[in-house]
Amino acid sequence: MATRSQEIVRLYATIARGQWQWVLVALALQAAYYVDYTALYQATFAAVGVATKLRDLLPVMVSSVFVNTVTPSLGAGGAALFVDAVARRGQSGARAAAGAVPVPIADMTTVNLLLLVSIAYLYSVGRLLASVLVSAGVLLLANAGLAALLAMALYWTGALRRALVGAEEAANALARLTRRRPLALFFSFPSTSP
Repeated sequence: MATRSQEIVRLYATIARGQWQWVLVALALQAAYYVDYTALYQATFAAVGVATKLRDLLPVMVSSVFVNTVTPSLGAGGAALFVDAVARRGQSGARAAAGAVPVPIADMTTVNLLLLVSIAYLYSVGRLLASVLVSAGVLLLANAGLAALLAMALYWTGALRRALVGAEEAANALARLTRRRPLALFFSFPSTSP
């Protein structure tokens, strides 16, 4: 507890030395970001026919920031809160889930654009390091993978189903090799054949 109180004292001292106008600008920009991100959820929900109000989603945004910070869910925990909040208001949970999917894709697309501009800048000033290229490449590949999964879900559902079932089977084979309990049919889908 003593360590925490020392951190709080240092935080207070840092804030007290700061220039309040810049602290207020930072707070305003952070608030605008959260309102904008909430509006992104509202727009994607509207695209799938789920009616929401921005003021109803703002408290969910605050909760999702907390959940995404304290849980290792890669943002899925926060998205689940949005879906749950919409379903509690009588809207379709399935539609809300479909509306929540494009949000991280849009977020990562923005990150990719900023990343590419940053790489171009670093290259132009002769400061581009191999480590930056490798880490940026990994991030770009991960984002491309998310986009590919979304495209497969939209256009090649059968291929996505086969890929997910294959991933489940590989994970279960690995679990058997390590003598762990296999996954409980995590990617099981209803049969589409008669």
